[in-house]
Amino acid sequence: MIKGNLYKLTSLTFRDAGYVADIALLPDSEIYKAHFPCKPITPGVCLVQIAVEIASVIEKRSLALAEAKDIKFLSIISPLEHKSVRYELSKLDDGGRWAVCIYAGGQLSSKMSVRLCNV
Repeated sequence: MIKGNLYKLTSLTFRDAGYVADIALLPDSEIYKAHFPCKPITPGVCLVQIAVEIASVIEKRSLALAEAKDIKFLSIISPLEHKSVRYELSKLDDGGRWAVCIYAGGQLSSKMSVRLCNV
């Protein structure tokens, strides 16, 4: 779990048959000191893990990534430039599939389809 170490969940709401989660990135995280010290960026694997952790909050149970498809990283998310990041998650079926869009600075930064399973 990287919640509390890399980010904090600031809001979670249900809207338009999906969920909207706002997070605050924590620029003093050890992850940013390694990736990269002078110009920190949020690693793609962390963006995916944040989606898993938000879905776990929504489902009120621990979930793990079983499969990821169609991941597109469209722009860099820096904690120095983007204090707040928005995740939009839509549950696609009862088989654990979710569609995820990530916005930073009002722009679509990443999107993916994931399948989650119980831990």
